[in-house]
Amino acid sequence: MKYRSFQTEDSAEVKMMIHQYYLEDHPDQALSDEQVERTLDEFLRHPEKGAVLLLLEKGAVLGYSILVYFWSNEMGGDIVNIDELFVKSEHRGKGLGTAFVKSLIEDRFKDCVRIELVTTPQNERARKLYSSLGFSAGKDFHMEYSFTV
Repeated sequence: MKYRSFQTEDSAEVKMMIHQYYLEDHPDQALSDEQVERTLDEFLRHPEKGAVLLLLEKGAVLGYSILVYFWSNEMGGDIVNIDELFVKSEHRGKGLGTAFVKSLIEDRFKDCVRIELVTTPQNERARKLYSSLGFSAGKDFHMEYSFTV
């Protein structure tokens, strides 16, 4: 399994996968094409904020991930947030997600102080994957304040 950065010519396929991700994991939160395009454009214009990566096998796109980077004063270093990780349904259960996250831990972000993520309550498969790789529930309670977009 390999991965590469999103490029403009990948837009149609990535938008399709993002819509599928939200349909499966966040059915009450549909995103417009415009919102998805803003996200893709933001990471292309500001790579210091994060990346959209495509999961590949033999040149075929099998999934994507959106990663967000930030510095933590409390932790004293860089943190990577796996904002989204999606593998196309026909390629699940083959270790692609595991291989991708392992590569983030062991190679790409080995100098970071933490990799964080959130899963939906119903996505037990994802929680099992992350737990098997050493992720655990954080000590802090996650809260959020949402602005109207």
